[in-house]
Amino acid sequence: VKVLSEKNKVYGITVKDKKGNLENIYSETVIAAWGGVGNLFGSSTYPMDIKGNTLSIAKKAGADLIDVEFLEYEPMVVAYPPGAVGEPCPTAMLGEGAHLLNSKGERFLLKVRPQGEAGSPKTLLNKQIWKEVNLGNGTEHGGVYVDLRHIDREILKAYPWFFNRLMDNGVDLNKQLLEVSPMAHSFSGGIKVDSNYESTVKGLYAIGEACGGIHGACRCAGNAASQAVLSGLLCGEAVVKAIADKTGEKKEFPIEYNMDKEIYNKYVPQLKEIAVKALGIYRDGKILEEAKKTISNMLKNSELNRDTETLQIAESIYFMLKAASERKESRGTHMRLDYPEESKEFEKEITI
Repeated sequence: VKVLSEKNKVYGITVKDKKGNLENIYSETVIAAWGGVGNLFGSSTYPMDIKGNTLSIAKKAGADLIDVEFLEYEPMVVAYPPGAVGEPCPTAMLGEGAHLLNSKGERFLLKVRPQGEAGSPKTLLNKQIWKEVNLGNGTEHGGVYVDLRHIDREILKAYPWFFNRLMDNGVDLNKQLLEVSPMAHSFSGGIKVDSNYESTVKGLYAIGEACGGIHGACRCAGNAASQAVLSGLLCGEAVVKAIADKTGEKKEFPIEYNMDKEIYNKYVPQLKEIAVKALGIYRDGKILEEAKKTISNMLKNSELNRDTETLQIAESIYFMLKAASERKESRGTHMRLDYPEESKEFEKEITI
């Protein structure tokens, strides 16, 4: 729940067990491997323990953040039934012959891609699904349908993690349409690191999705696992070398962490709603500024200090809003609606 640091040097972490008990664990090396920010946005493809409040934890420890405006949305994620929400429907299914339908039963993607859905870039899928929902042609749970009914069952079974989860939740893909929608999927930003994956705080390292500045504005598809493994390897080598040179200076820190479920339940749903609206697939400068102002005012409320996790969530979303509002052009996973000429060129590129 906290990284212990002082004068740009790390001293350990504060941890909390399931019963709420707090303890300081001291170490001259701390490796952040806490994933991205997906659960700041409600439904996402992330496991529930990846909360996203970690941007605040890193910033409080003195680390620099980078590229936190770049959040990638996976376009075809199960939106219903509840037991399968967050499970990505592989976009490879489009290559197997799947069709995307709006609530009117129209293959809406054919309007901009007459050759069919197969091979469509994810950015185009996100854009067109978003448009259909905003035109009122979305499904009950805020997405569109993917039609897999005509695809050979053996082909569907070749994606067992997807097929089995849907079957376990009462959805037979050969008999019924599946609701999917874009959801937060991967994060290109995080803690700024050097070539050893060490942050600006001595002894604090970040690997995998916890670190930023590695991907640029848009993560290449399929490289998440390899990037996590490689960053871990390079970080591990650097830590081994650094340990040999350390003198082992010791320091005690007070345990500082507040818990108040009422505060969490009062503010966190509001915060996530603001994040979804302002930091969605398309961003608008006015909405970003309004959201930033709203959360800035919330952060001035001393009530938030009664629950540290709520405060961390508010601060983490604020850092993303600030970065997104400062980047005026559309780039990578950050698409601005309020700069029409630049957005027009950008949309032309992604459609091609």
